[in-house]
Amino acid sequence: MSSLLGCTVGVAQPSGIFSHLRIQSSAVWADNLSRTSHLPTQKSSQIYNLIGTVDHRHQLDRNWMLITEVELAGQYVNQYDALNNINATTRLKLRHKFGLGPFATVIDFSTQLTGTSFKETGRNGWLFEAGASASKRITESLQLTGGASWNHFSAKRNTYNVSTDRLFLEGSWDITDRWRISLGGSRIEGKFVANAAGAIWSSAIGGQLGPEISQHYNTLAWEVSDTFGPGWVAYRNRESNVDQWWVELSPTLSDQTSLSLRYEFNKAINAIGIRYDTIFWSLGLNHQF
Repeated sequence: MSSLLGCTVGVAQPSGIFSHLRIQSSAVWADNLSRTSHLPTQKSSQIYNLIGTVDHRHQLDRNWMLITEVELAGQYVNQYDALNNINATTRLKLRHKFGLGPFATVIDFSTQLTGTSFKETGRNGWLFEAGASASKRITESLQLTGGASWNHFSAKRNTYNVSTDRLFLEGSWDITDRWRISLGGSRIEGKFVANAAGAIWSSAIGGQLGPEISQHYNTLAWEVSDTFGPGWVAYRNRESNVDQWWVELSPTLSDQTSLSLRYEFNKAINAIGIRYDTIFWSLGLNHQF
């Protein structure tokens, strides 16, 4: 596994209508970034992310709060610069707290719109997402969060148009005042984009890998993208599901700064049972001004 680095950027305290500023940066090692079912040809890489978020919180009454967030993010993908992108997000959250104190249940209703620009322009598009989540502190050190979301990404090229539904559950445990561990999982159903080397794709649609595979892959939206090398193909799986789970260790460095060490495993299975596994290792640094 390649080495990982995290960094932060110092900026002035936000003023005006926005009251909080968060800077997040991370370095990620993505095993099978190409989301390829043929493991001998899979492509892996380092990914570097930088995200800045400002928000405004308006207390509507004793139990309701409206949160507005604006987020700018950039991503650099080592070796595969077609995936380099910048994006901007506007997010609204309506939060309800049932009672007072740290043990009160909190429910969030959220919606967001994100515009993303890739170096590979066919992937450019708009993401709309809506969801709801509930959070409950069980003890002073243990908290549970669960929820559901729906999203649709409308891209410039039809191959990259995807829609998914997601259910998730996460638990976090404050081991000490400065150390927290989180464990979670989610189930995602819908469409996802995968990639294949040109020779493998030709075999799949040409029948050399069997009639079931040929029949299925000939019904999918696809195009030669060259994203991961000459002749590589991007295609959109349908009626698929992804099982995702993660574990994260978060040491606090100060009242405003924390690290995050995360392992995430994704198992995607398409409509005819073909499996795509992806693993992410990440190190992040988060700071709130």
